[in-house]
Amino acid sequence: VGSEMCIRDRDNMPFGVVSICWILSQTLEASNSDVSTKVLLIEKLKQKLGTGLLSNYKKIDEIFVKAGILPNIKIEFNPNNNKITTPKLLNPQQDESRNPDNSERGDDTGSYKRDAERMMDPGYTNSDQQNKTSNLDSSNSDLSDKFTRRGTNNLVNSIFDLMNQGRSGSNQEEQLSNINSHVMDQTLQNLSKVSSVAAGSTEIDKLKEMILDDVRNETGLFYPGLNKKQQNSLDVMGMFYEQVRGDQSIDSDIISSLNAINIPLLRTAMRDQQFFDNGEHPARMYLEKIIHAAQKWHGTPVVKKLHQFSTHLASDYDGSNASFEVANDDLEGFLKLTESRAKNSEDKWVKSAKGKEKLDFSRMKVESIVEKVSEIAAPDFVKNIIKNVYQDALTLSLLRHGEDSKEWTKNVGMSETVAKMANSKEVKKLTPKQQIESLHHLDQTMDELGFSENDRKATILNVQECAQAAKGDKLDRDIKLNHVVSINKTTAKFNNKEALNIATKRELSSKEKSELTRIKLTPYGTLFDFILNQQRDKIRRRLSWFSPVSNKALFVSLLGNKPHEKSLDSIAIDLARNNILIVKLEEKKYFNQVMKDIFSKLKGMVRDN
Repeated sequence: VGSEMCIRDRDNMPFGVVSICWILSQTLEASNSDVSTKVLLIEKLKQKLGTGLLSNYKKIDEIFVKAGILPNIKIEFNPNNNKITTPKLLNPQQDESRNPDNSERGDDTGSYKRDAERMMDPGYTNSDQQNKTSNLDSSNSDLSDKFTRRGTNNLVNSIFDLMNQGRSGSNQEEQLSNINSHVMDQTLQNLSKVSSVAAGSTEIDKLKEMILDDVRNETGLFYPGLNKKQQNSLDVMGMFYEQVRGDQSIDSDIISSLNAINIPLLRTAMRDQQFFDNGEHPARMYLEKIIHAAQKWHGTPVVKKLHQFSTHLASDYDGSNASFEVANDDLEGFLKLTESRAKNSEDKWVKSAKGKEKLDFSRMKVESIVEKVSEIAAPDFVKNIIKNVYQDALTLSLLRHGEDSKEWTKNVGMSETVAKMANSKEVKKLTPKQQIESLHHLDQTMDELGFSENDRKATILNVQECAQAAKGDKLDRDIKLNHVVSINKTTAKFNNKEALNIATKRELSSKEKSELTRIKLTPYGTLFDFILNQQRDKIRRRLSWFSPVSNKALFVSLLGNKPHEKSLDSIAIDLARNNILIVKLEEKKYFNQVMKDIFSKLKGMVRDN
């Protein structure tokens, strides 16, 4: 059992060569010697331990058999083929293919490195090692042309090839033992349970050391090493993370989401080549969605909420793509709901702005008419009737029915008739019917506006008194009339002309006029960054609506709230001064674009070297 049936692992074979050599390797870690020296020492120890290995194992087995710990299994030696064979085992699940005492058989012993490679990567051969640096002889110019001709699907492979040119084929690297994909995946899974690994190139370098330490502890491999594909996959992801960190268009809060899914992404990238080749891969799709969301919802709490989807994905990840597929569906639903809520909120503010705009415009138009009509009447009391009664009536009819309606025309005509009844010249032009109809309309209008019956009667009597005095040319400003509080009250004059006036205090420059034309042609929904201070801190808003009447634009936050009004002229001035920036967000394949940037940088480095 000790020599034939146990898997070569330091945990279940305490007397094995691997276990003892592993102990020495841990001791040598504190040494400043280079790797080749350490490997040489371990090789010598292994050769020493291999002398008489079979007889030593037999003695150990005899002790265990006598103690009743092991069954009495007879081991046969076949000198014809110089191989150890084993009779039928009591436990058929034991591994018969592993033979820890190869070191005892002369030329078949081999080096420690090859033995460790076979243990960690069964597909390893000597020819693999000889071919590791075969591509280094090609010229840089030929490489650049070849990589440029390659399609998008082979972009990452081109990056890997360029990275391989920069990796030296030193003796130290050749003496390291490659870690196979299964052990790598298991190691990353182990690390995800005991520690969190942040997303970034520096953190990736730390992760490499953590991987090697975990492999040493779990397998007893003396000097494990990452193969080039594993190193390239880790380094590419590290460079991708750094690109995201440095991209100002991406909300920095997305880093927490990337940290949460870092290990699942790395496991997927090293296990499944489709992660790099296929933009529709579930893991790539999830990565693209959170990156785009961090751009679209920049500066909002939405980006922080993405973290919950990433943490759930990381906790549910089982090594398959199913976890990413579920996370994609959940994230898509959340983003659609967020978009719908923001749109509804924005529509509310746009509707309110349009209503306010319409009200302000109506008031401005009515005020100009009221001022003109009130000048006809002589006594202040009749002037106040026009301002306190007919101004409200005209505003309501304009808002409800429009300028071309019968109601609007009738109200304007009746207000003029009432004013003429208090004018010595104009009253004589009115017929008795016109005077009676105007008084009746005035009473009805005051009733609709909520004036009391007493005030209505007193007002009608006062207008009749003014008309009688006007007909006898006895009307003046100081005519004695009944005092009506609701008519004689002083009202605040509506004054929004400055806000509605298109003219600015100064004429716009040619550049500012160009920006004014540009903003008028900008579609609703366009994003703008408003610079807040000299430190260039920004707040992002969306253009929701602008009025050609008031020359004002309405902006809302990305979530559809916090409305902000600003005149188009002032926007044009700030655009010309770069105090307002138009944001362009293209829904593109972000990962592919980053890969292109990385390829360009690496190609430039190869040329320089």
